[in-house]
Amino acid sequence: GSSFIPLSGEKSFGKWTATNGALTIKAQVPGDLITDLHTNGIIEDPLFELNWKNSSLWDSHVWNYTRSFEKRSLSTNSLLVFEGIKMGARIYLNDRLILSTTDQFLRYTYPISEDELQSSNTLTVSFDPQIAVDGRFMACSGGW
Repeated sequence: GSSFIPLSGEKSFGKWTATNGALTIKAQVPGDLITDLHTNGIIEDPLFELNWKNSSLWDSHVWNYTRSFEKRSLSTNSLLVFEGIKMGARIYLNDRLILSTTDQFLRYTYPISEDELQSSNTLTVSFDPQIAVDGRFMACSGGW
């Protein structure tokens, strides 16, 4: 049978990390980069006065959301499901590109074969403002 292993939700904080190469922080999925930066004390409250204008940390950087999971927690028929993922993302399983997303209103799925898995696996969602999305990219938010 198929298995359902949630890789997101309220208890996911700290299981995901977000990095831009120079900075790595704990992340929440679903969520967004600005909230993660604020939660980790990197930026001030983005809703206060003009703090949202300080977009230098998120506006033109590639941000990678990463999480590990064990093969033993999956059945032989497993499916990765991404819903509401913002535009401009590439999804990697163990450093191999498996999906590209360009529309946050679509559901993206990927069937995982047992051959693709190792005992410990890494899932990375890379938000890149350079991915062509017909002008729909929200550079300031990146996330779910």
